[in-house]
Amino acid sequence: MVNSQSISTQSIPSIVIDYNSDFINAWQSLPDGGDVYGVYAQPYEGVG
Repeated sequence: MVNSQSISTQSIPSIVIDYNSDFINAWQSLPDGGDVYGVYAQPYEGVG
């Protein structure tokens, strides 16, 4: 699971992978009860 929040609008997903197969998943989202978009990201380590 990358992102467990599903209440607010989420858009513009992006994934970047480095030479070690580590990657970052990023997306734009409205916070709960908010009206200004923010950028959120989740890093992951490659396996292998």
